[in-house]
Amino acid sequence: MRFRVVPILVCLVCVSLAAGCQSPKGASVHEKRTYALHMKQETLAELYRKKPEAKDHVQRAPGYAVFSNVGSKILMLATGSGFGVATDNNTGKNTFMKMVEAGGGVGIGIKKYKAVYVFNSRKAFQDFLSGSWQAAGDADVGAEYKGEGIGAGAALTTDELTRPVTVYQFTEAGVSLSAVATGTRYYADKELN
Repeated sequence: MRFRVVPILVCLVCVSLAAGCQSPKGASVHEKRTYALHMKQETLAELYRKKPEAKDHVQRAPGYAVFSNVGSKILMLATGSGFGVATDNNTGKNTFMKMVEAGGGVGIGIKKYKAVYVFNSRKAFQDFLSGSWQAAGDADVGAEYKGEGIGAGAALTTDELTRPVTVYQFTEAGVSLSAVATGTRYYADKELN
C-alpha cells in the first residue's frame, strides 16, 4: 500500500509545480507584452460587467494592477504564479509584473483566477511597484458554476475605499477548498519592462 501512495504523491507535487508556472504567452517580448495587455483589458471588461461600480473606483485610484494567476493546493503544499500589468493612472505607464506564491496548510485543488488590485493610496501603489508589497494569508472556498466564478461582493462600502488596497478576485476555472497560509510576492518582470 505504501508503494502505491508514493507515485500518487509524486504526481500531485508535479501537478502543483506545473500549475505554478504561468507567464504571458508569446515567443518575443512584444508578443508577451501584447498578451498581457490583452488579458488586462479582458479582465477589466469582465470586472465592469460584474461590478459596474468598480469602473469609477479603478479610474479614480492612483494606480491598479490586473493579474492572471494559477494556484494549486495539494495536501500540505501550496504554490502559485502569475503575471500582470500595473497601471499608473497619473502617467498612464504600464509596468509588467510577475507574482509567486508559496505556503503550507491543509488544502486541495487547482484554481485559475484573475485579480484586480486597486491602490487607494499613492504609497501603496509605489510599494507595490518597488516589490516591497506582499500579501499573506489565504482561506477560501472557490468553484466555477455555469462559467461564473463564485466570489464575495456587493456594492463598494466606505470602508473598502479607505483601505490601502481593494482586491476584486474571480475564478476562471477550478475548485479550491483550503485553509492555507501563503505568502505572495509581486515584482517587476525584467524581461518585459
